[in-house]
Amino acid sequence: MSPAWMVLVAHLGRAAFAGPGEVYVNGMPASGITGQTLEDVDVRFDAEGSVWIDAPRYRVEYSGAPVPAADIPAARYWLVSQDAGSRGHTIDVVINGAAVATARSGDAALIVDLAPYLHRGTNLVELRAEPAPRAAGGALSVHVGVGENRAGTIDLVNPDVSLVRRAG
Repeated sequence: MSPAWMVLVAHLGRAAFAGPGEVYVNGMPASGITGQTLEDVDVRFDAEGSVWIDAPRYRVEYSGAPVPAADIPAARYWLVSQDAGSRGHTIDVVINGAAVATARSGDAALIVDLAPYLHRGTNLVELRAEPAPRAAGGALSVHVGVGENRAGTIDLVNPDVSLVRRAG
């Protein structure tokens, strides 16, 4: 990782139904798939030995027993930025390889529902900030976490990911 970038990475929403030694494609159980080749995919192995395949160009349907509703995360994840009079800062937000938003000093606060960017299983959230040698003023913050939209005000409960950039 280049010292020119500061990257904060977090994994959100690991599905509760993942068992040891299971195979999942796009968060769906896929142990019965045979005779297929998936190209341009990301593969990872979790701590329990399950294999997670993120295949953005493929659709997988699961015909087994339905996943219990309690195992599907009902939480709503949000991205919220706050600017306390900062100058010169930029924070890029990337989720599962997709650019979601950029928070900049002096811009209006960001409030983004992250549902379109998240999927069942593990999600990779990156907050990237370049060095800001001419930064001044207060802090620029970006927070990602579970919350509720209360008439346009997002109430985050203990954000899962936060990055605060300050002058100096």
